[in-house]
Amino acid sequence: MRVVVSLGNSALSNPNLHLTSGDLFQGIHNAALSVHALLDAGHSVVLTFGHEHALDADPQRTLHAHIPQVGNFKNQEVQRQGLIGYFLEQALRNSSNGKCHFATVITHILVDRNDPAFATSNGKISGVCVGDEVDETTALNWEKYRRWTMKLCSNGYRRVVPSPTPICVLQSQAIKHLVSAQCYTVLCSGSGVAVTRDLQNRETGVDALVDKDWAAAVLAHDIDADALLLLTDVLGVYDNWKTPERKLLSEICITDIDMESMEGTGMKPKLEAASWFAKFDKIASIGPIGNALEVLNGTIGTEVLK
Repeated sequence: MRVVVSLGNSALSNPNLHLTSGDLFQGIHNAALSVHALLDAGHSVVLTFGHEHALDADPQRTLHAHIPQVGNFKNQEVQRQGLIGYFLEQALRNSSNGKCHFATVITHILVDRNDPAFATSNGKISGVCVGDEVDETTALNWEKYRRWTMKLCSNGYRRVVPSPTPICVLQSQAIKHLVSAQCYTVLCSGSGVAVTRDLQNRETGVDALVDKDWAAAVLAHDIDADALLLLTDVLGVYDNWKTPERKLLSEICITDIDMESMEGTGMKPKLEAASWFAKFDKIASIGPIGNALEVLNGTIGTEVLK
């Protein structure tokens, strides 16, 4: 079976869980072992991953201690996906005993420059927050001199960038060929680097952040994958989430999903991506990052049904 696995960045690099680089590398190692369970069961795997999106980050924080602060969103995204791809591939190779072949691909995600996500209202863009929180004075300076949109969050201000809908992963056919050639695990960043095309079909990178799960779903469709696994730091989808009566759902039908109740949570984009992929009569499941094979087999996690 051809399986696309999307690793949530909260499971790999949640600062509340992984306070040091050692903690992060342990998370990557655990993810590698989970993926190997799929490989040992005979499945072909394309592995995508989320990553920390901080800009101008504290140099003591996890991976960012290794990343030079180049001040360019697109360049930093390339560095992040390349670096975490390197660590993931290394962990997979070290635990494979030479049984499998691996490749890491830097991905470009094609988006529409006329996507509503790029629209401005009163000079502001609605989108996703990236980077560390800063004080009001710094935020005002960045808005004035860097032309960034800043947003007040819990303890400070963060930059906001658009989150357009992915059209396709431009490397999808190359990835498909690699998998067909028995390169059993191909790693690529879930959110990739967003690019647009002009009338002459020339590509240009844009400061935008595509949702990693949506990108994984589009990639899974384009490479004819049989299953999409969205792996994260929770057991699956819960009914009555954040209440004492919460209940883990082993499956959920698309028509029964209340997206409004998921607003503002990390589960909403996962359910949207899984629902879209499930419409093609394929397996789409959400579950814990350490149990990929069990999520695929339906013994753990939540399967989204057409």
